[in-house]
Amino acid sequence: MRKLCKNTIFVMALVLLCAAVILSPAVAHALLSPSYVQTVQEEGLEWWSDVLALSEVKDTVDGWFSRADGRYDFEDISPIVVAVIDSGVDVGHEAFSGTYDQGESDVLLRDDDGNLICANTVVGSRGVMSDVSRNGHGTHVAGIVATLIHMMGLEKYIKIMPIAAGIASSDGGASFNLNDLIEGIEFALENGADVVNLSLESASADYDIVSDAWASQAVFVAAAGNGRKTLNGNSGYDSAVRKCYPAASENVIGVMNVSDELDEDGNLKLSDASNYGDAYDLCAPGALIYSANGKEDDYVAKSGTSMAAPIASFASALALLRARADKNATEETQSAEYIKKLVEFSSTSCIRKGGYRLNLLDMKKLAESDGMACARADVVYGEDRQRLDELSEIVFRLDAFPTDMYGQGKVEWTLGDPGGEKIGEGFEFSFTPPREVGKKTIYARWTLPDGSVTVASYEVILSYAELSKERLDTLEIGVLADGGEILTNVKFEKGKEYTLAFAGAKEYSPEALKEVVWYVNGERIGTGAQARFTPSGDGKYEIYVSFDDMLSAKSVVEFKEDRTIAYVCYTIVAAGVLVIVVIGMIRTCASFRAKKRK
Repeated sequence: MRKLCKNTIFVMALVLLCAAVILSPAVAHALLSPSYVQTVQEEGLEWWSDVLALSEVKDTVDGWFSRADGRYDFEDISPIVVAVIDSGVDVGHEAFSGTYDQGESDVLLRDDDGNLICANTVVGSRGVMSDVSRNGHGTHVAGIVATLIHMMGLEKYIKIMPIAAGIASSDGGASFNLNDLIEGIEFALENGADVVNLSLESASADYDIVSDAWASQAVFVAAAGNGRKTLNGNSGYDSAVRKCYPAASENVIGVMNVSDELDEDGNLKLSDASNYGDAYDLCAPGALIYSANGKEDDYVAKSGTSMAAPIASFASALALLRARADKNATEETQSAEYIKKLVEFSSTSCIRKGGYRLNLLDMKKLAESDGMACARADVVYGEDRQRLDELSEIVFRLDAFPTDMYGQGKVEWTLGDPGGEKIGEGFEFSFTPPREVGKKTIYARWTLPDGSVTVASYEVILSYAELSKERLDTLEIGVLADGGEILTNVKFEKGKEYTLAFAGAKEYSPEALKEVVWYVNGERIGTGAQARFTPSGDGKYEIYVSFDDMLSAKSVVEFKEDRTIAYVCYTIVAAGVLVIVVIGMIRTCASFRAKKRK
């Protein structure tokens, strides 16, 4: 299994461990449990922290509190409340109470008398809380929110409201009766929930329950669901085939699950089991997320869209906290509807699956954007993945939120970094990427009319061309000149060394080309995309190119008096074998030209 940035994760975990020993609560705000940090360090379970750039998010959040211009006022706002409606929460776990620390580490919502504000809608109780599931599902989900609160040092400003609305199921988790779920949501809203996390799913449209009225009171976040088991493992459903609710609701941020493994190109990928499609809104890490587990000080790693949803819920709470504290914010920019869209737009890259480009939550971008506006770069599906032999123009468009901001201000597009080479301007522009393999990041720097700036980015991935007879047949063949061009009309001199090559060789993988072997009259003269050749006198020279020990092309060059005649023919011995034509045709008076005959 390929872990993401393993060395970076180790260093981050080590820093956290050291912090737990040497930093005081006044400096670090709050500390994660030493047992949590130690296990994360030893087993590399905090890969998702690197994906979300949490150390940089922490620096930005700290900066909110220390701004010299006094833009933010956090003292005069009530805590942002995240309601976790699930199988319940074992509230005695140290992740919620902070019993491992002497500072203020309680992240649970309490009334003025210190009583926990919670409910169990199945049994109709208030103020009593435990997790009914055997696998501690609700505790784990709420624990992810708690962990992020501790990481950011926001125990005073973001609180968790636990609500049990499920009954124990035979698989160790919980199932949710529709009436109990509705009652749980009503309890959450009546008691001041700002964000509602629903790590549950149903294929029934009856669970499309989040009304416009509810969505105006709180940001709703739900898990997209985990598909089904197949003979080859787990496989998620395409939302075009099967939607899962409440995640597929228009009033909900539906969250898909990013894997801890990378795809064959080294990019983030969606977990195989995650449902996906345009019915959902964001991807977030959801594999091997280490969090609270039932017992008072026990932790466990779990995977699923249930684990991805609370990460998006915390991001929503973070955005809402900032908006409520921002003296420049308006009532509109503090609303639940606004924050929902702001979070959905906070993505700088996409994950591809099943013909979809799925937006990846970028918590760093959400925290750093100086204006209460957000943007994302968009392109037509498929244009962002190109091969060097088939480069085409890409049309980039900046999608703006709020939508009435589209067209206002100035947009500059750069290559490489936000302050890099300018390649265009405007809310829409066209660009043909450079002929180089690798990831090319295109940035859009949007300067709003009030002077604030937000940055969006998009990755374009360029790969090598596929080796095939059809493509190579179209390439020019000849002698490599000093300037790098391929000359197909050359005056040869006996005894002089020439480099034989074909145009476009750089478009093919060096790993594949180095397996190409060149022969003259049965004698091996070199390997790779080029070969050196020296005519020693009159006569015939049979030049062979082989690939994977199989003959793929043959050329015959005949030198006679002052004339040189080249004969080129193909010998194809297997489908998919590399075919490279080596020498071209030489005109009268020793002129050399490539000519291919089929």
